[in-house]
Amino acid sequence: MKRAIGIVLVLAFLAGGTWLFLPHTVVFSEKELQERLSKLFPIKKPMLLFFEVEYHNPVLELPVSGDRVKAQIQVTARRMGGERHVTGQVIASGALCFDPEQESFFLKAFHVESSSLDQLPPSLAGMASNFVDKMANEWASTHPVISRADWQKSKKGILAFMKVKEVKFRDKEVHVTLGF
Repeated sequence: MKRAIGIVLVLAFLAGGTWLFLPHTVVFSEKELQERLSKLFPIKKPMLLFFEVEYHNPVLELPVSGDRVKAQIQVTARRMGGERHVTGQVIASGALCFDPEQESFFLKAFHVESSSLDQLPPSLAGMASNFVDKMANEWASTHPVISRADWQKSKKGILAFMKVKEVKFRDKEVHVTLGF
């Protein structure tokens, strides 16, 4: 009897050990990432000592396939100390890339696809677009979309020690495959 129990325990241990070395996938829905992104806004940035630009109300759009994430962001530009303002929106996209040093995902090659600011003179549109593009890249490179803490919260235990093996977009979700 003791022998049978010992064999069962050894088999259970081997099966559990094998399970550890199989890849595990953590899935982040568009809604989860939208909630995380919304917590990072609003963002206020001074511009040329005369204006302040505020970015707010981001709307994230994950691709059905591919690797470019889109975001539609509302923009308000105000003259410093004044009440006059210009409003509009920016549509930007970037590739979701893993940074192993920081163990987090960032948007790289972030690019403003289009921007519209109501009441902005055409002579300033190019300068404004360049500023928005530069600021978006600076912001995206310092603010992770998914951090290691995010996938540690979603699964407990051994997954905290696993490395990222693959990232795929499927059906408007991010699938992160972890393994040893």
